[in-house]
Formats: sequence, structure tokens, C-alpha cells
Amino acid sequence: MSSIYIIGIGSPYGDDQLGWKVIDQLKQSLPSDSSVNLLYCETPATDLLTALKQSNFAILIDAIHADLPIGKVCSWSQLSLLPETSLSSHGMGLSTLLQLAENLGQMPEKWVVCGIVIDPENKALHGVLSPEVLESMPVLLDYIQQQVV
Repeated sequence: MSSIYIIGIGSPYGDDQLGWKVIDQLKQSLPSDSSVNLLYCETPATDLLTALKQSNFAILIDAIHADLPIGKVCSWSQLSLLPETSLSSHGMGLSTLLQLAENLGQMPEKWVVCGIVIDPENKALHGVLSPEVLESMPVLLDYIQQQVV
């Protein structure tokens, strides 16, 4: 039996909460009998490795810090292409953490990192995403749902 994990990485602040907001939306839109595991992740350095080890297919959703237009939906499925950032609020950059999981033999058979490019200056209060991120969320949700069909 295939185990699919969709993991929303984030924090409760500004655009960094993107991963959590996507999980909230998926909880409402996926069928109630879905076998997809939906997880919130605030500390990838500890929580993510366990989830990756348990899954056959992992979709990781995170706010993307990249030199691309704010609001652009992105996805990667190769470690060598995943952008590294020192701007992570999670203690360790996601690409570094995935490389560690690879070295430990804990990567699932199939995985993808997806998200939306954010403005790192948006440190708004709880519950507030920037307009560009909000506008791009339906595209990201559609992409994720296509992955698990």
C-alpha cells in the first residue's frame, strides 16, 4: 500500500505560513476517505525526517525564498535543482535537510517540493498572507491535487 504524505512546512507568521494554509485547504477539499496523510511541520530538522522515512511519496510545501517574481508557483523533484537558502526560519535550509535525508537513506521513492515565491519582508501578523501569495494559492492547490490523483 502506498503511503502519501503532504507536509506543510511553515510558521504562524506572514507568508511563511503558506505550507500550513495549504494543508488547511486540503483538509477541506480532499475526500474524507482519502488515505493521504496531511501534516503541519514547524521544525523540519526533527519532524520531517520521520515523515519522509514513512512515506512512499512526499509532497513538501514551503514558502520559497528565491530570486524569482513574488507569487510564482515552483516545484522541484531533484535535489541538485532545489535552491538553497540561508533565509530559513526552520533552523536548516530545506535542501540541506533533504540532502541529509538522502544520505541517511530516509528519502521516499518519489518526492516533490513545491511552493510559492514569497516576499521575505512580509512578516505580517498571524493569519495574513500577502496578496501575491493568496492569488497563487489556487494554482498550487490544483498542482498538489493533480499529484495525488
